[in-house]
Amino acid sequence: MEKIPARFTAGIVFLVLISHTAIAGWVQTNGPEGGWIKAIAVMDSNIFAGTLGAGVFLSTNNGASWAAINNGLTNKNEYSFAVRGKTIFAGTDYGVFLSNDNGQSWTELNAGLRNKSVYSLAVIDSNIFAGTFGNGMFLAENNGAMLTEINNGLANNCIVSLAVSGNNIFAGTVNGIFVSSTNGASWSAADSGLTDRYVNSFYVSGSKIFAGTRNGIFVSCNNGASWSAVNPGSMNSMASSFAVNGDNFFAGTEGEGIFLSTDSGSSWNAANNGLSNSYVECLAINGNNIFAGTECSGIFLSKDSGASWAEANSGLTNSTVMSLAVSGNKIFAGTACNGVFISTNKGISWSAVNNGLSTKSIYSLAVNDYAIFAETPGGVFRSLNSGANWTAINNGLPIPSNYSLALSGNNIYAGCNHGIFLSTDSGASWNPVNKGLSDSFITTIAASGGNIFAGTSSSGVFVSTDSGANWAATNFGLLQNPPVKSLAISGNNLFAGTEGAGVLVSADNGKSWTVAGLSNFIVMSLAVSGTTIFAGTFNGVFLSINSGKSWTEINAGLPTFAYSLAATDSTLFAGLEGSGVWRRPLSEMIAAINPEPQKEPQKQPPFKLIVSSRSHYNVDISFFLPRTAAVTIKIYGLSGQEKSTLVNNTLGSGPHCLSWDTRNVAAGFYAVRMQAGAATYTKGIPVYQ
Repeated sequence: MEKIPARFTAGIVFLVLISHTAIAGWVQTNGPEGGWIKAIAVMDSNIFAGTLGAGVFLSTNNGASWAAINNGLTNKNEYSFAVRGKTIFAGTDYGVFLSNDNGQSWTELNAGLRNKSVYSLAVIDSNIFAGTFGNGMFLAENNGAMLTEINNGLANNCIVSLAVSGNNIFAGTVNGIFVSSTNGASWSAADSGLTDRYVNSFYVSGSKIFAGTRNGIFVSCNNGASWSAVNPGSMNSMASSFAVNGDNFFAGTEGEGIFLSTDSGSSWNAANNGLSNSYVECLAINGNNIFAGTECSGIFLSKDSGASWAEANSGLTNSTVMSLAVSGNKIFAGTACNGVFISTNKGISWSAVNNGLSTKSIYSLAVNDYAIFAETPGGVFRSLNSGANWTAINNGLPIPSNYSLALSGNNIYAGCNHGIFLSTDSGASWNPVNKGLSDSFITTIAASGGNIFAGTSSSGVFVSTDSGANWAATNFGLLQNPPVKSLAISGNNLFAGTEGAGVLVSADNGKSWTVAGLSNFIVMSLAVSGTTIFAGTFNGVFLSINSGKSWTEINAGLPTFAYSLAATDSTLFAGLEGSGVWRRPLSEMIAAINPEPQKEPQKQPPFKLIVSSRSHYNVDISFFLPRTAAVTIKIYGLSGQEKSTLVNNTLGSGPHCLSWDTRNVAAGFYAVRMQAGAATYTKGIPVYQ
């Protein structure tokens, strides 16, 4: 399984028009369902699911259906829950929030919290403990609104798990376990016998305390004075979560699914029947129902003590949609790690179509009259029946690799980090066509008539006029050759969406380029409908009806940025980070446009650190600075050791991006930590080789 954010004035009349047309705005479709589940909590008959990107969802019918409950939540990355009576606490990327009404509204509880990346929570009576990733432990006493730092004796400040056993509170860090019997006033190490010191999870059962690490499970029967392994030979991956139902002890892992022990952890057996995702982030039990939250595939439910599992994702729209394609009344959505979905009713319903796909990270889709093609880290796949079945078509292609796809007549072009490959036989065989290419890292391809255009990671755009036999750089006016993320063609205009330089346009097949607005933006995707061009950026979605001379923000209702865009005759679809597919009528957006050129949007969003792994070889890091600041970005390993310094400089305001080359980095989990002025931000990222 691969792992794998402008406004202007134009007079009172125009502002009123925008306000009126924004009433409808974007509407979230009913999928694709699934996504990344970081935490599950049970409170009476309510099941809460915390997601990465879409906030909190609630089920009141044991997972039969889910509904988003995010009123008051200012951050949609939920890492942890804690329950006390009728109050539920949520740890997020922006601190702690609480709800006293079953999640219908949330209140921020962050006064005094220096680091708002709260990965773990625990409650002892009226005290709330918040473990942060980078600044240690904080405590709110007596139901107070003020959090106080309590790190005396806590030798590692990256807290990833918490547990309470009697008067003791245990903190699992990236480098050992610490215990406090003084309500956090002081801490001491408690990890004797622990051969793996990255402690991701805890479970307390009577006098026993179980600790989940990268390399299995350990148990202590003496309040952490010593630990011993309880899974010899049966588990080799991170133990991420625990749950107990009667005599059944379940352990979720990141890579091997779920294990079951019926003898208090002395022996374990896999319990994965029906569990299609082996990366299990969290477990919870409500009566006889066992819930498993996975990394990308949403929630699975077992009603028979783990003997079998089935998806329970109705209404849970948390998938990240990396690619979109339209063919007639069919809309295909390629997700970050949950495969391909199809809708034939404009997103009213979606169905997974993954039979035959050996990997479910879908980075690009291309469709013609007879087939749909999907590019993945495991190569290119083809379906001749609308995704019902897929066949690998990789003869001649380098694997693993990430590909961008383009179709031109009977030719199929696949660009990857090894150049461009051409198939003239529906993908049965491929041959390299790289003559003239000075940059072999191809990020995007587009075809128009006899011209094939290729965007690269660092050398701009290349064009071929002979079916890929020869390529020539077409970069005059292409400022500093920024990474080209997307290409689109509208009439005689070729548009290039770039990483940090906005949109560029060429009216002469790439011989010369001019800036087409959004000049400081990271443009992830482009789509065309007639003479209207749409741009999906980290600052939202924009449209232009005058070849990029001016742009209008069309973000009403969108919760996050758009990785992918696709347009039909009547509707624009946007594939979002962590929120599935959204749609908006074209007529509504175009009617709101003042045709006179406007100033370029200058939206200044709050700081956001975005880390994503798009390939086996690079981790993309992007961020926005509201003002000039001294910035340091460092990479840390699992045990907290510093691995690399990527940035140590003063940077100006605006968007910034960089890439961490992981080709010589061992597979595993790393932390990207950024210091910007007095603020610190941390994101975790897995690296696969």
